[in-house]
Amino acid sequence: SFSRALAFLSPYGCGRTTLESGAVRELLRNAATMKWKLFASVCLGFAATANGAVDTSSPAYQQRYGTLGGGGARRGSRREERRGYAQANSASSLARTDEYQINCRVFDSQCPDLHRVQYADLPPRGWKCRNSEECGGGFCNTRSGACECKYLSAGPDCQNWRMLHKEWEFMRRRDGLPEDALPDAQTMRMLMRGVPLPVILSTMINQWALVQDPTTSERDVWVRKKLANEVKFLIAAGTKAIESTDERLDLTAHLVECMQSVNTGVTWATKNLLRFNQLEQVLHAGIEEYGADWFYELIPILLDFRDHPNVNFDINTVFEDRHNHTLLSLAGHGSFYGAMEILLDYGANPTDQTMLRCVRMGDVQCLEILLDAGADPLAEEAKDEWGRTPLEVARLTEHLHYTKTYPVLLEAVKDRLPADYDEHLPGIWGKYGPPQARRAIGANETEVECGANGLCTVASTGDYDTVY
Repeated sequence: SFSRALAFLSPYGCGRTTLESGAVRELLRNAATMKWKLFASVCLGFAATANGAVDTSSPAYQQRYGTLGGGGARRGSRREERRGYAQANSASSLARTDEYQINCRVFDSQCPDLHRVQYADLPPRGWKCRNSEECGGGFCNTRSGACECKYLSAGPDCQNWRMLHKEWEFMRRRDGLPEDALPDAQTMRMLMRGVPLPVILSTMINQWALVQDPTTSERDVWVRKKLANEVKFLIAAGTKAIESTDERLDLTAHLVECMQSVNTGVTWATKNLLRFNQLEQVLHAGIEEYGADWFYELIPILLDFRDHPNVNFDINTVFEDRHNHTLLSLAGHGSFYGAMEILLDYGANPTDQTMLRCVRMGDVQCLEILLDAGADPLAEEAKDEWGRTPLEVARLTEHLHYTKTYPVLLEAVKDRLPADYDEHLPGIWGKYGPPQARRAIGANETEVECGANGLCTVASTGDYDTVY
């Protein structure tokens, strides 16, 4: 019905639709009445601006989409008026004593000097704050209705974050310094305005989850460029500023944040694709179909500073508060294959607990990446808490139809196995199975014969009552 279509075409429903969305094209193709075509063009206009794909006031947009029911171009002009497009020179709090100003007509995602945090909506024209909560952590001057931003926040509602690399670029050019020059410690402290470097880095890394698909969204292209350049500047200038001091930067913690950001970005990308596509079309969305290079872009930027004297970093750190994960196993657990390859290139140990996690998830590609990097499925350090190697754990799941990890590991080590090794008999349960399986079989620490009575085979299915 028309009401259901209207609900689908609402801003919430169209928020992440791309210009080539199959749903929108199908609706336009089958439009039977002018009102259907009008609402389809409205959704198309919202999708374009929501993704930063086009400027609806541009002649190119009006020429291509303005004739769709006559609503596209008018929608853009009304939307521009409603959102306000605040002028940079109207915010006196943005002016700096060294003459640097935010050089943006609009405080949106495309402003190179600022990052719009979490793609927050712009306030309407003439907006005035009523309390400090509306000022993004700043202070609301209730007499004037203007926000007084603190630290690195900026803009009429303080929902923007300053891009320090752009500010330094202005200062560097003003002073005639070379392009690769970095600020000294005093200048860097001035730029950070009292905000600790780890806090700024964490903020930028967390915001990286917004970059979900720069192949179709111009907004993501802008944000990807800004945040990548900002992280490059922060890690280079920040480590230089703390040289010859006792201050340390915990690079390992920031790489864990990178994994969390990758997980959030992939989750959002998958969710948004599932809203408009069939499930089988978006499995591993953002990883296999989209290449996903951008998801992992910050990881090598940070890793390049792993040897800095003021940086604390161990690529093989075991995080006890994260179920004994390492950076590599976090990447493997999320099937972030690009991140795994980067970490292995930078020296991560392929023969750690990551293989066991890949086996338990039935992730063959994860195992192949580890084996190509030199992982040993029979190594002592790769064993689990019951003393089982990844090969033995994979052998226990051989009968399960959804996992093919055992043949992969067996092929990798078959030349090292004893001549009497039984490749398929699940007799290993008598020695290494869970406690309830060992009790049911009547074994303790010695393997039992399982071929004749099938006890181990039944135990491997978890049917302990039958075993008894």
